[in-house]
Amino acid sequence: MGITLNIKDLVPKWVVYISGRYANDKLFDQYSLKVWKNLITTLVQNNSSFNSWFKKDLPDCRSMRRLLYSQFHLSKELTIESLVYTVGVEALEAGELKDNEKRVIQFSQALTTKWYSEMLDNNILKERFETKMGKKVTMISPLNKNVEAKLFEILKDPKELRREFYRTYSSENVTDDKFRVFLPNAQGYLDWKGENSIVISLNTFETFELGFFRIGYDYHLLDSNLKRKAHVRRAALSKDMRKEVANFSDGETFGNKIEDSRVIWMA
Repeated sequence: MGITLNIKDLVPKWVVYISGRYANDKLFDQYSLKVWKNLITTLVQNNSSFNSWFKKDLPDCRSMRRLLYSQFHLSKELTIESLVYTVGVEALEAGELKDNEKRVIQFSQALTTKWYSEMLDNNILKERFETKMGKKVTMISPLNKNVEAKLFEILKDPKELRREFYRTYSSENVTDDKFRVFLPNAQGYLDWKGENSIVISLNTFETFELGFFRIGYDYHLLDSNLKRKAHVRRAALSKDMRKEVANFSDGETFGNKIEDSRVIWMA
């Protein structure tokens, strides 16, 4: 009697496991991103304060995708504050922030509430969230007045808003690599002055979260004395599209090989 072999029998179990896990992660990313973008689109269309082109572009921003992926791949909770700083910076760069500061806070509160409500009702999202976070999904509490007032003041100050935005990327770990991010000044252009910059810490083995490299900003890798060590040359989307990778003038590359088709920033 002959023996019939299944092709799967010839493949090591760990290969099957890794392949299946990769496929499941990819499918989950596609599904969760679709839900996330639909929520953003639905909510942002409910108010006429923002221009139509901004409302159309917001769901596709790399910084907004970052907030989704960081929950399921980095175990970071979505907070109203992180949304306010992210939406605020995107609105600022698009010329949509002035006189819309309260709308940014309202939108961020509404999106956070809708998202956690969706996770409570959606078993696919709920299971992944609770597995990654090690805690149950609960409804988000509304902002208290003191926090809301503080967020409003930050949104009124472009320099501080940009700094708060980049602080959400910082690990604050003493042993991590240090980067100086140069921010546009009050006139909207770079002057490479220390007062228009922020130093943050990053674990470069995890590369850079989406939305880190932005047109109109500049990036220096620092040495142990916080002096310039190297200048970013190119940044691109990672192969899995969840992160950003970069190479610097001293020859260091953080992340996988940069592909020309995925370049998002170039010196």
